[in-house]
Formats: sequence, C-alpha cells, structure tokens
Amino acid sequence: MVCRVGILDDHRSFGEALCLALASTDDFACVGVTTGFDHCREMLLTMKPEVLVIDYQLVGVTGFEVADKIRSEDIDVRIVMLTAHASSGLHGQADEHGVEQVLSKDSPLSELLSAIASGPPDLDLTQEAPVFSPRQREVLELMGKGYAPAEIAEELFVSIHTARRHVKDIMAVLGASTQLSAVTSAIRDGHLVPTRESSE
Repeated sequence: MVCRVGILDDHRSFGEALCLALASTDDFACVGVTTGFDHCREMLLTMKPEVLVIDYQLVGVTGFEVADKIRSEDIDVRIVMLTAHASSGLHGQADEHGVEQVLSKDSPLSELLSAIASGPPDLDLTQEAPVFSPRQREVLELMGKGYAPAEIAEELFVSIHTARRHVKDIMAVLGASTQLSAVTSAIRDGHLVPTRESSE
C-alpha cells in the first residue's frame, strides 16, 4: 500500500526535491508541497496525507507550533520533523507536541523513508508480544487506574492528542477495541499489574 506524504518547508526547492525523491519510489506518493500553515492546513483537509514532513524552522513559527495547531484541530496525520540543527535537543520535546520523530536534514533519504514508513518508533511490532516504551508503560498504568486520555495528558504533561495517540497505539498492539479491554488484555498477558480500579 502506498503511503501518502505531504511536505511543509519554507524552502520550496528543498520541499520539491524531497517530493520528487518520494515520488521516485514504489512505496510513497507525495501529495503536495506547501510553504505556510494555511496552505498546509488546506492540503491536510483536501489531500489527506497519512504523514506530514515539516521543517522545524519556518518563517515566524516553529515546526512544533505548527504541530500544536494541527493537533488542536484534531487533524489525523502522523508528523515527522526535519531540522538543520541535529544537536539542538529537539528530540526530547517531540513527544509533547505529537511529533513522532525528529531527523536531521542531512540524514540519508533511506533513513527518512524508514521514519515515514515505520510509524511510532517506540513500538516493537516484530515481537510475538508487544514491547512498550517507558512512556507507553506510564500511559498503560494510568489506563489501568481508569484514567481517560484527557486525565493522562494532564498527569504526564503532554498534549491531549499525544495521550490519545499512545492510548490508540497501545489498544492496537493489544488487539483491543476499548480501553477497558486493553487493560484486561494487558493484565492477562502480564504487561500490567492489577490495581484496585482495574480489578473492580
């Protein structure tokens, strides 16, 4: 299945070059290149890319601020961010803004394609049993206490979208359709110790 990708970069030549590189593959389709948030929003709503690749340093705004705007409108798109300053410490801030990965603009194309194709990097879907990241274990423990996504977001100081994404990912890996069934499966499989709230 071809992955639909949109690009937001205020250097149009870079965005178009990346678009051509994506279009030259069999697994990706570039659905548009934009240089500003308004056009980007229009692209997201009309072309509906699965992944949005954004530059961190845009004119008058950062990529994180754009990500926050996208999440505030509850637009369902995965976000991968590129930066010209690989050592800027942005990786640690990505999760709270709903950004899956931060890569250097100097990264090989193969690394970017892998990031676009792989989904959230903190799930290991190749194992027979799900392997959760430390953050996802925190989310799972709060789910076990009966916390809703909004409460999880407040407890962990992350955006509501990030909390929802973690819950959705955990449910998908556990093959659950509700938070309650996810908690039940996690307890059954030994990924979660029952609490008073989850056992009642």
